Amino acid sequence: MTASNAHQDGGAVAIPMGGARLARAAPYLVLVLVVSHAIVAWLLRTPGFGWGEDDSGYLLLGQQLRHLSYREVQDVLAPVHARFPPVFPAILAIVGAVFGDHLDVLFSVVALASAGSVFLLYAAARRVAGEELALLSTLLYAINPSALGDGGTLMAEAPFKLFVMLALWALTREEEGPRFAVIAGVATCLAALTRTAGVVFVPALAGYWLVNRQYRRALIFSVAALATVGLWIAFTFAAPDPDNRRLYIADLGARGRRAQESVLYTTIMRLLPRARRFLTTGIPTVLSFPTI
Repeated sequence: MTASNAHQDGGAVAIPMGGARLARAAPYLVLVLVVSHAIVAWLLRTPGFGWGEDDSGYLLLGQQLRHLSYREVQDVLAPVHARFPPVFPAILAIVGAVFGDHLDVLFSVVALASAGSVFLLYAAARRVAGEELALLSTLLYAINPSALGDGGTLMAEAPFKLFVMLALWALTREEEGPRFAVIAGVATCLAALTRTAGVVFVPALAGYWLVNRQYRRALIFSVAALATVGLWIAFTFAAPDPDNRRLYIADLGARGRRAQESVLYTTIMRLLPRARRFLTTGIPTVLSFPTI
């Protein structure tokens, strides 16, 4: 028998020596990846506010939350904001209340959230795919330029991915106790209330539990999601002036100037060009590797 081969002795399968060494080294390798990801994201941070104005909008909403308000103070009419969900502004509000609204402090929180998603990806992947694939996927995610860029901006993408990874990690451990199902449900709702795109995970999780005959979990989660995520979505859909305020309901075509067109027609007309751009630009960019 060689050190690199498994053998059977009395019905027990020995772990290959290489695999044992990798298992022992894995925590240190993951620690290096997590810390390196946070440092690089911090170094790549934007020097201020971006041209898109979303980051400044998040900061203003965070300041408003500290005054128990959610109004767009940059608008002369100061309407109640209905575009960005409240979780990321709430994070900024809490951090700002403790440390002040210093951009470097807020950027560090985003970088730490991005690093946390790296660790949770590894923790989830190793339970379903093994140590080798978990380390490989974690490495690719940690050095991905898109992920590093998200970790260096005052935007909701990094916290959103943190909550998504937390939900996935909890689902890999749900057989160990109901508390992990609770974590998965809460994290899914938080993801949907961090970025509206996360709404799709709500029916996905409920459907997952239904398929696995976890009817009680699916029912409780659906009620909780309806009372939180559903309430927010209903509010945004009913908010006035969706076109000028760039609300997602106007993008969907269900309200606003394009409301006279059917939602199905609007979706089809937008699907082909956006799918082409997504396939030719979006996916290659997100899956790209660092280059010199």
